[in-house]
Amino acid sequence: MNELLAVVASAGGGGSGGGGGGGGGILAIPIIIICFIVAWWLRRERIKKAEADHRVAVASDPSWSHDLIGPRATEVFYKFQQDWSNFKLKEMAAYLTPRYHKHIGLMLGALKQMKRRNAMSNVKLKSATLFGVHDTENDELDMFNVEMKASVKDQLIDESSGKPIHSNPSSIEEIWHFEREGKTWKLDSIGQINNDGMIPKYDPIIDGKYSTFAEQNDFFYNADFGWMLMPLHGVLFSDASYGRSDINHHVIGLYHDIIVQFYQYIPLIETKATLRDKIRNVGHPRKKLATYTVAHATLPKDYKNILLERRPLFSFFSFAPSSLQKISLEWPEFNQLFNVYADDIDKVNSLELLHPVYMEKLASTSFRVNMEIVGRDLYLYTTAPEADYQQMLQLLRDAFVEMQM
Repeated sequence: MNELLAVVASAGGGGSGGGGGGGGGILAIPIIIICFIVAWWLRRERIKKAEADHRVAVASDPSWSHDLIGPRATEVFYKFQQDWSNFKLKEMAAYLTPRYHKHIGLMLGALKQMKRRNAMSNVKLKSATLFGVHDTENDELDMFNVEMKASVKDQLIDESSGKPIHSNPSSIEEIWHFEREGKTWKLDSIGQINNDGMIPKYDPIIDGKYSTFAEQNDFFYNADFGWMLMPLHGVLFSDASYGRSDINHHVIGLYHDIIVQFYQYIPLIETKATLRDKIRNVGHPRKKLATYTVAHATLPKDYKNILLERRPLFSFFSFAPSSLQKISLEWPEFNQLFNVYADDIDKVNSLELLHPVYMEKLASTSFRVNMEIVGRDLYLYTTAPEADYQQMLQLLRDAFVEMQM
């Protein structure tokens, strides 16, 4: 079966896609070799088990036939890359489960709002290896996994200018999960193979607190699917860059027919930070190396840039970010708690937008929450480790009510 899938993949044709030195280095060589052998053995055992389970399944059910699931996996792989690149959500319903179709629809909708397109081109599927089989008496619970390896040119395009925001010629190593619907196999998720350590991790990274939040609110969770939706504007994201920043534990959903997102944002990944970066970060008010919990929604009206920051406990001076001016609101108590900065165009708008009742709710949270509005994007964010997505969602809900979103 393993060889069959690989041959089918190769026949698929083109398409579009998603030590030191010295003694220390010598001592590291045996460890690297051992890890390589362990990784090879673990992968081989997983493949052997999948093949054995497949032989049992196909003996009693023709839907598990080599001639069905091999071509189906390859067909869906190429079709998905093409449809994803061209926002063809309607066509995707033919090969995605309803749940995954809704998740992909939200991701494409968020990309459209940001005037971006994730173009996958020059994709060549090198191998498709059966990686897991789950056959039950209830056919609707049947599922299988395929390890997909391909080469791809992955570009994130700014549709306004037609220029790439990020381009990455790379290799795809993913686990594609298929579930059964009648006699048809449909794609239900795509998981990245984590090669950061010496031994690859094939199972999806799932943090229970984030996935539970998503399920309870009819949202969708993916540990690292949100990188392409990382904003590059405003004060909060002024340090954001592809390659040195990160978006993790991404949750997306609909609230009052508006796309809302929640994620962990890291302006500067620790392992990417140079000594100079770390020195510059000392005392930096935005804490480049910190992890931000962010709630993101879209407003019905366009603004330029408004920033609302909780004042530190001991603060005698405050400096407006570049291009913004500090303004005072009508409530002295509020001005003691928050610094408000706005673009010159938004001075009046900020007075209308920042409703006193909502400002009181922000001030009463158990952790320090800031807010920024750039264009139509509203960001609520905090570096408090105790902050969770449910609390951030409640703050968004309050904003919808008090700010008449």
